[in-house]
Amino acid sequence: MPSAHEVAPHEIAVVVPVYGGERTLEALISEIEPLTAPRVTPAGHRFRVSEVLLVHDGAADDSAAVMQSLAGRKPFVRLLWLSRNFGQHPATLAGMASTVAAWVATMDSGFASVPVSELELYIVGHGGTVWRIVRQ
Repeated sequence: MPSAHEVAPHEIAVVVPVYGGERTLEALISEIEPLTAPRVTPAGHRFRVSEVLLVHDGAADDSAAVMQSLAGRKPFVRLLWLSRNFGQHPATLAGMASTVAAWVATMDSGFASVPVSELELYIVGHGGTVWRIVRQ
């Protein structure tokens, strides 16, 4: 069996529905950025965050400008624009459908769904919402 260093890391997308996130998005992306480098879990599984998909859900604040700025500066940030406010869960599902990653973690733009400091544990399956996407 190959070691963790010989196997390509699992690519994980983080989907973030954005509504009223102009004050929190910069900090959220800064907290996630270190996870874009490959890491090894205690069980020996390699992973990395391959993309953060920010889903604009029709917010009236300046979230759109912050999202565009982040996408211009951070190559791992991708944007998805919804035509109006559909709500957190439809925005999350739209993001999950738009990623090509096999694994998806979901977060709230206001850090409400999981503390960012716990994202690494969250991603590796210690009680968090990590979805395996099976495409047919």
